[in-house]
Amino acid sequence: MSFVSHIAKNTFNKVFVNLSKELGVEPGNVQLGIYYDAAGNQKFCGYKNMVLEKDIDFDDYCGSIFDFSGGTEVIKSTVAQAGAGYAAEYKVPVNEIKIIMAYREKQLPRAILMNGGKKEREIDIEKEFLK
Repeated sequence: MSFVSHIAKNTFNKVFVNLSKELGVEPGNVQLGIYYDAAGNQKFCGYKNMVLEKDIDFDDYCGSIFDFSGGTEVIKSTVAQAGAGYAAEYKVPVNEIKIIMAYREKQLPRAILMNGGKKEREIDIEKEFLK
């Protein structure tokens, strides 16, 4: 695992753990979503047991200054920027694209690409974004 992957993994894990505390469930029962508005702006949301709970500000859940300056920027500039590319690949408006991630302890999250509410495929975050 590269240094960049390690930073992203730690930041994702902190976000899942902190969001799970707020939602009152174990981290394994929390999902993190990235979606896009019509202009292509990235948005983050939290799910509890696959039910949308709320929009979140990713930065509020990451923890320390190191995570904020390093991890969140890595995630926002790689994974979260993928919406436009996926929209072009599937020839749909960007607001049809979502990335839903599930917690995996001490690993990068499991990620699924959604297109208009339909699962397209799994996403390998490390291979696709953090090489």
